[in-house]
Amino acid sequence: MLDYLLAISLQLSSPPKWLTGWAEVILSSFSVIISYLLYRLYGQQKELLAADHKAIVSGKLQDSDTIESEISLSNYGNGIAKDLKLITYFTVPEDYKQKYSEVGVYLNQDGLEGVEGSVLQPGEKEEFSCKPKIGVRETEDSETWDMKWLLEAFNEMKQDGIKEVKFCFVVEYQEFTGESQTVIITPFAATIDLQNDRYSGYPTGMEFMATDEQEAKNVFPEALSAHRHEITIRDQIRIWIHRLKEMINI
Repeated sequence: MLDYLLAISLQLSSPPKWLTGWAEVILSSFSVIISYLLYRLYGQQKELLAADHKAIVSGKLQDSDTIESEISLSNYGNGIAKDLKLITYFTVPEDYKQKYSEVGVYLNQDGLEGVEGSVLQPGEKEEFSCKPKIGVRETEDSETWDMKWLLEAFNEMKQDGIKEVKFCFVVEYQEFTGESQTVIITPFAATIDLQNDRYSGYPTGMEFMATDEQEAKNVFPEALSAHRHEITIRDQIRIWIHRLKEMINI
């Protein structure tokens, strides 16, 4: 009799198999829902941080020679822009795209170089200097790139028989969130006729701004479409206000 009562007690204390199965399904579903809600919360938090620490940088080429370029940059946003680098985008025939490559060179300001000098605080306008370079390697199999000044790289392209090169300057920077953005410094792509007897090795600042040249974004559509801010109406108003303040201060 005791054994019988013990068996009944065990059966009553053990939940039915169907109930156990449903419990597992419910717990799994609950876990998925919680994970999804946490993911959405993280995404919203990241968007809020990005909105509160957004850098909106614009700039222009002040002066340029065969070695160094002077660049003026303004940050109209409310977030820091760091790791400012100048990149030279250029065109070469398909056969030479493995020999020449774009490289980023840190901007310098007030004697500070590297990471320390390549920072632009919110609401600031600063003058930067930089020595633009192009990566060149001797052979396609070479694992090392020689960073050459533009004049040196263009002269080597001339020796390779390349007839014409179009290029422009772009500044790339990192935002608070770690995302990279770019701003076009020379709106028109400068053109160099390398095989022309009058080729002097480098265009002047005026040639960079020549409106009869193609727009840089049309010459390098793929490269210049990446990592660019979509300027909203709110951003544009902020830019206008900052520029108005600059005019008043002048």
